[in-house]
Amino acid sequence: MVKAKFQEVKLEILGINVEVIPIEKKTIKIDITRMLRGKGCEAKFVIKKENGGFYGEIISLSLFPSYIRRIIHTGTSIIEDSFLTECKDAKLKIKPLIITRNKVHRSVRTRLRNEAKAEIIELCKNQTRAEIFESILNSVMQKNLSKKLKIIYPLAFCDIRKIEVKK
Repeated sequence: MVKAKFQEVKLEILGINVEVIPIEKKTIKIDITRMLRGKGCEAKFVIKKENGGFYGEIISLSLFPSYIRRIIHTGTSIIEDSFLTECKDAKLKIKPLIITRNKVHRSVRTRLRNEAKAEIIELCKNQTRAEIFESILNSVMQKNLSKKLKIIYPLAFCDIRKIEVKK
């Protein structure tokens, strides 16, 4: 029996090397909470081969349910959505999470949900998959989204709960 050999695989966007058994189309899950200073987040990569070497391409980014439970307080409204959008080189399924400071009417929640969807689609339309993941990791997309939505109603939290690449 041949012993499997570990090789270094460079992970896209994070810029770190991980030692794994490089099998094409194998997925790797990495907890990136420490890189994001306590924001409970997990990234999923798929291993691909290029020029004789292996690299990890990001396919999913999601917040931990325990992190979301810690943020939600009583007396607030939780607004979630799920939709498909296209970027320059892929289709993405995006699930935003918005938490208001107080309980709000359904009409306000609907308006926040619709504005968030329109803004995210507009931001994704002229960016590549890698640029979108990079902007989410650096909280650029969330800050832009939060600025637009705070006009409608004050928010306690605004983030992308999950984003994944769809084929």
